[in-house]
Amino acid sequence: MVGRFLYAYGGQLDLRALTCHLTAGDLRDHYFAHKSWFFGSVLASLVFSVAKPLALHGHLPDRMNLAFHVFGGLMVTVAAITRREWFHKLLAPAFALVVLLYISLLFARLR
Repeated sequence: MVGRFLYAYGGQLDLRALTCHLTAGDLRDHYFAHKSWFFGSVLASLVFSVAKPLALHGHLPDRMNLAFHVFGGLMVTVAAITRREWFHKLLAPAFALVVLLYISLLFARLR
């Protein structure tokens, strides 16, 4: 695709032709139109993350690890269902803090 684009314009890449002219309203509508697929894929990755130790070792992850997965699953399930903009604006920093806390507690336990 890029090769065809470069060839069609004499080997010069014109970035103006690649930009998409979306307004803030278009981006918001696009986000909410695809939120179920995005958060569904995050939920699927959490389910597979919990199922992996069950398949390999025959037991669920330890209690703290499982609790973080369940909490994350609840967060993304609510995000997939709700269209409230304030929740989605709050979700990104909250989920980042939860992941940082999860990683710090996991690695503190591994030492």
